[in-house]
Amino acid sequence: MARPPQPIDPKRRTRLLATARVVFATHGFTNARLTDILRESDFPRSSFYYFFHTKDQLFDAAFADGLRELAGYVTVPVVDKLTRDTFWPALTNIIAGMTAAATRPDLTAVGTMFYLADKPHSPNLTEFEHTIDNWTARMVDRGLRLGLLDPTIPPRLHVDLAYAVATRLDAWALRHPDTPMADLANTLLPRMLGNPTTPHDKE
Repeated sequence: MARPPQPIDPKRRTRLLATARVVFATHGFTNARLTDILRESDFPRSSFYYFFHTKDQLFDAAFADGLRELAGYVTVPVVDKLTRDTFWPALTNIIAGMTAAATRPDLTAVGTMFYLADKPHSPNLTEFEHTIDNWTARMVDRGLRLGLLDPTIPPRLHVDLAYAVATRLDAWALRHPDTPMADLANTLLPRMLGNPTTPHDKE
């Protein structure tokens, strides 16, 4: 009787997924070679096909693992508890957390994977997009209720603009890692999205 397969070693899995993120971010999904990922992470090919099956599934797992790692750097505020004094700083703190995570190439790679033109279908990435959209909508609603966002802009357009600004800041940070992103976000977000009748003091 064949022995049941052993569960994947957590350290080996972590090394494989971190390596995969860097390779996908560097070469794109299409040009990323599975052979290179397995060699650099010292992961057996036979084990890979048992646990992950395809390169598409590896991409999905690597992205999800990167999000879990990023959660250790980023403090996501409880939207309903934000006040006029904490709303903008909470957004700035998210950017600051992302900047801190950028010291790890495998986490910087998460953002690059998100923007890849040739990325495969990824359930975890799609779910993340929906989560971000819903969270942004709640933040916009809170900001409008607090009088901090421009009430002349339709709420849905606010969501789209906020998402666009955040993604451009993220993309800029990937290309210019030495930029003080927290300071830049603290300047841009209130200026571009804020209520023009409300003073925006920098924290």
